[in-house]
Amino acid sequence: MAERRLSPRVGFRQLLAIVLAGGRGQRLYALTKTRCKPALPIGKHRIVDFALANVLNSRIIDRTMLLTQYQQQGLIDHLNDLGLNSKIWGKAVNIFPAQQQLGESWYEGTANAVYQNHKHIRDDPADTVAVLAADHIYKLDLRQMLDFHRERRSCFTVCGMVMPIAEAAGNFGVMELDTSSRIIGFEEKPKSPKSLPGSPGECFSSMGIYIFDKEYLLYVLEADHANPGSKHDFGGDIIPQTIAEGAAIFGYDYGKNVIPGESKVYWRDVGRIGPFHETVMDLVAVNPRLSIYNNEWPIPTAWDMLPPAKFVTPDLSRLEREHNGVLLSERIVNTIVSGGCIFDSHLRFVDSVFGRSVRTEFGADIEKSIIFDGAKIGAYTKLRFAIVEEGVAIPNGVRIGFDIEEDARNGVYIDEGHNPAAWYPPIRVVTKDAHFAR
Repeated sequence: MAERRLSPRVGFRQLLAIVLAGGRGQRLYALTKTRCKPALPIGKHRIVDFALANVLNSRIIDRTMLLTQYQQQGLIDHLNDLGLNSKIWGKAVNIFPAQQQLGESWYEGTANAVYQNHKHIRDDPADTVAVLAADHIYKLDLRQMLDFHRERRSCFTVCGMVMPIAEAAGNFGVMELDTSSRIIGFEEKPKSPKSLPGSPGECFSSMGIYIFDKEYLLYVLEADHANPGSKHDFGGDIIPQTIAEGAAIFGYDYGKNVIPGESKVYWRDVGRIGPFHETVMDLVAVNPRLSIYNNEWPIPTAWDMLPPAKFVTPDLSRLEREHNGVLLSERIVNTIVSGGCIFDSHLRFVDSVFGRSVRTEFGADIEKSIIFDGAKIGAYTKLRFAIVEEGVAIPNGVRIGFDIEEDARNGVYIDEGHNPAAWYPPIRVVTKDAHFAR
């Protein structure tokens, strides 16, 4: 790209948000075979809800473009149920499916996804654009990042966070900043990231969240589109090019962002089965790391007419006859239950999250597991460190999460990306391909 200098903005008019929600989630294929990554359930919520909550709660976004692509119909259905034109949002939120606007190609990278909608961006009256990822879980007050952007007279600001080098290596773009927070170096997913001065075990990693002056965004997108060697990605292409041309590009520290009602920032990359399971488990503690109960930062989700969850008592005399008098005592600990669920008694639920309209029969014993909408769990079934896919029916007496060979015979997916150093066993995913050989 040729060198370009833009005069600093004199005033601030309006802010346009672009939410990138087309992710395939290849490393989550057992869960994303039939849905895109932003549509993955987090209890009653979906991953995309957390990105949209940042738009809603920041209270400065005038319009939002939500870009979809892979397996998008389920996500679009969820977003429609969310009521994007409801008064709760206050501003317009519009869905922009991939439409092959530049020929026969679909979105070919994060920058290309935005570029294919450049006409809508150009026509928007906003002078500033925020680009948000919808495939991570995070809470970001955009007002604070925008203040930083304006104070530095930045034309392009990248949100980043301090991260252990071992975690960032090969996974995230890594920035090098000067004392004013200007980005003076960037590597996309380096195997050996550069450490922070005075902190040899840590680096400053990009979160894939950006604020641009709109005219500068349109300029860099046009230049990137004209570059035949580009992969059209913000991290891999746009950031290095803007640094090379000497543009005013700064790194904003996510760790300094303050969310009302919370004392610590939260961010999780849910790109693999294990971290996804860990993220959902972060909801269930008495003082959860990830809170959905903070009234000062609500996480809206799809509205439904489901009744509240119900716990029922079956015919105990029949159960005692059929199961030789063996009954569990009732116990529910650190568990989240969505609407429409019905649970027979003599259950044990520990550190688990239930989606909508789940049905469990008597004697269900479920620990550290995630049950998606509409699943049915048979009598005396035992689940441990498991994810049960939407609508799956598990027969009576099945055990999952106790023996790898037994689970394999039952057609249960076993997380191949499991970290052997983790304290928990490989996560089991019960999909509709499971056959439960007896």
